Order: sequence, then structure tokens, then C-alpha cells
Amino acid sequence: MKKDIIIDDEKDPWWEALRQQIWWPISDFFKSWIYPGHYTRNMLFYRYDRIKLPQVKPWEYVEPCDRIKYAVFEQVCDFVDDEVNDPIVEWYGEHGAKLDGKYAMDIGREIRQWWRVDRQIEEKKYWDFLDFYCTWVIGKLHFHKPDKNGLGLVTFDEDHLPKTYDDYMKTVSDEDWKKYDACCDDRTKIVDHEFLSKLSNSLEQKMDDTDDHFLHEAIRIRQYLWT
Repeated sequence: MKKDIIIDDEKDPWWEALRQQIWWPISDFFKSWIYPGHYTRNMLFYRYDRIKLPQVKPWEYVEPCDRIKYAVFEQVCDFVDDEVNDPIVEWYGEHGAKLDGKYAMDIGREIRQWWRVDRQIEEKKYWDFLDFYCTWVIGKLHFHKPDKNGLGLVTFDEDHLPKTYDDYMKTVSDEDWKKYDACCDDRTKIVDHEFLSKLSNSLEQKMDDTDDHFLHEAIRIRQYLWT
């Protein structure tokens, strides 16, 4: 992975060889282990003991299954963004690392494409459809005043929902139909509530399955995520 530093005495002057073989290691030692600015920089800015998760707000509770997913994908994406054009590492060509005939960096870029681009599109489709489903299929939620025990009743406003396909066609706005059409190409299914419930679950499951696929891919290239 790393390119070897080759000293060519015929082309490089002797002081260049001296600089590379002696000064660089000494300089690196002082910057990494002795110079206090290194620790100050890491403590204030880099914080390698923490992983930034843009999807999570500081006050939110997030399940471990999601935290693991966010952390892995964010680390791989940040690595690809930082290192894909690094001239020191030979990601491609004769010395580029491959797994099953595919360059490790290309796998990393596929992971990034899913997490930063494609998944955002699929997630928006899912939430738009879920909004449509809640509004036009099961009815809007109504929260009733809690009783003396503090228990509040929650009901769905089903009375105002369309009953037939024709009713839906007359009532649902074009903007809301776009949310439906993005996930289902048959509007007559709008009256089949069981089908729509399964469709909603399948959209979420498809994203989870793709997440798992790329999490496995991230593990496959884990040993190459260093510079």
C-alpha cells in the first residue's frame, strides 16, 4: 500500500538522502511524541476518542444498533474523502489492494455512495410514503386529554378518510400522490390497507438489508483503512 522511498544517489544530492533518512524520522518523532502542540491539537480539535455522528443530536437517545451503523459508515466515508486523492498511497495500479478483483478504495467509494447519496434518496422516499400512509390510510393521530391517572387516549381519525378508490382520486392532492407513486405504481392498491402496510415495512427492510451489505463490505476493507 505505502510507496517505498527510494534514494537514487545518481539523481539526488547526498543531503537529500540525509534529510530523508535522518531528519524526517527525527522531526516526526518530535512532532508526534514530544511537541506539546500535538496533544493540544488532538485534545481540542481532532479528538480521536470520539466519532462525530451528524445524524445524532447531543440530547437524543439512539439505539446501539444504529450507533454502530452510523459510526462505521461515517468513518469509512471520512476516510474516502480524505485519502482517495492521497499521492503517497497507491490505491490503484500494480500495488493497489484488491479484494475479489476489486480495488479496496473502489469498495470504499461504493460504501460512501450508498451512505451519503443513495440512502438519503431512499430514506426520503420512505418517510414521504409513511407520511402519506399515516395521513390517508390510517388517519391522523389525535391525542386526548389524560385522565386522573395520567393516561391519555390516542385515536386515529378514520371517519374523514376516503372510502373508495374514486374518493381517493378526488380527495388526495397531486403532491401527496407523488409520495405514493414514488413507491407504488398502482394507485388502485390505495384501498388495500394490508398491502400498503407490507409495502411500508418492505421499504424499511430494504434499506436495512442494504445497510447490512455495506457494513460487511466495510469490515472487508477495514485492514486497509490506514495511511
